[in-house]
Amino acid sequence: MMQRPDCKTPEPDIESLLARCVRSGFCNASCPTYLQSGEELEGPRGRIQLISAMERGDPVSRKTQEHLDRCLTCLSCERHCPSGVQYGALIDHGRVLSGAQAKEHGLVDQLGNFQDAVEL
Repeated sequence: MMQRPDCKTPEPDIESLLARCVRSGFCNASCPTYLQSGEELEGPRGRIQLISAMERGDPVSRKTQEHLDRCLTCLSCERHCPSGVQYGALIDHGRVLSGAQAKEHGLVDQLGNFQDAVEL
């Protein structure tokens, strides 16, 4: 596990967390954003796939960020997951990763003043 410099808690091994997902769909059945939209990428299972793609180096689009940002972080999905996927850790990592990649590739400039919003 890696240790974040700003945190005393070790960061979980993202690859092992991603590998725990067996794509059962029980998480989607309890996810408010998935239930509202019916779109795969608006549920935990779809967001996990987006995070996995970012980990492989796929570029972050505005749509990717929107899907990650729409998560309410209620973590109902964690309570219903038969594999014990730690979705909270994954969505936190995904948001940080998408923000870093967007900043690196100039997407942040297109989205507005991202840093000011983060520093609030």
